[in-house]
Amino acid sequence: MKLKPTTFWLLFAALILGSVSLWSLQQPPRTEEAGQTTPQKLFAIEESQIQSLTVKKPDQTLVFEKDENGVWQMKQPQQGVANDAAVAFLANLLATGTSDRTFSIPPADLATYGLDQPTTTIEFTTADGKPHTLALGNKNFNQSAIYALIDAPENPQNLTVSLVSLDFETATGRSPDAWLQPSPAASPSPSPGE
Repeated sequence: MKLKPTTFWLLFAALILGSVSLWSLQQPPRTEEAGQTTPQKLFAIEESQIQSLTVKKPDQTLVFEKDENGVWQMKQPQQGVANDAAVAFLANLLATGTSDRTFSIPPADLATYGLDQPTTTIEFTTADGKPHTLALGNKNFNQSAIYALIDAPENPQNLTVSLVSLDFETATGRSPDAWLQPSPAASPSPSPGE
């Protein structure tokens, strides 16, 4: 039996493609896709270690400190007992927040990510007196995360930019009054005739 030349070349091509397919199926799967990394904690701290918090925005600065009883107090722009839920939410984000992607940039590229003039800067001090900073810039291209600098050095050659949760925008976007403990609601007075 004699094969026509075109049939021979088709069989040869099928044999090559089949071999390549079989070889690729036998390769171990890639465990990490390009551009993805294992989520890393932003700060190696526990929420209970945070003793003071400062939230700086272009138009306002909020300062909070724990008193001797561990109760959060607002020191600036007003003074009073802080809304525990609002401060605890931010403190918890700082302690448990992660970033699944980081990359290095030269300082000249800070404006590209909105980090030359951050929208919000969060400064906090832990019980051991160590200060930390988280500067928030623009949202990423698909609006799913925020570019951030974590404890950036003063005069770096390169800076590490992290992508952090949009929850930081929610946590710091409150009005100054929302950071204060709400006053207890007055009990309704009985109406006449009761």
